[in-house]
Amino acid sequence: MGTQLARNAAYEAVSKGSPYCGPIDVLGTAFDACYNPIKDAGGKIIGTTYVGHKK
Repeated sequence: MGTQLARNAAYEAVSKGSPYCGPIDVLGTAFDACYNPIKDAGGKIIGTTYVGHKK
């Protein structure tokens, strides 16, 4: 919570309102992960969900 998403493939997708599922580097560790944007009632992206596991 409160962590900024690194500027990577997941960031690019989520910032455009799309989900991202695939390989990702989290602080130097490889993960397979899925990110989904969370939007408020007006459609503004206010966060993201994350599910992942270490490769």
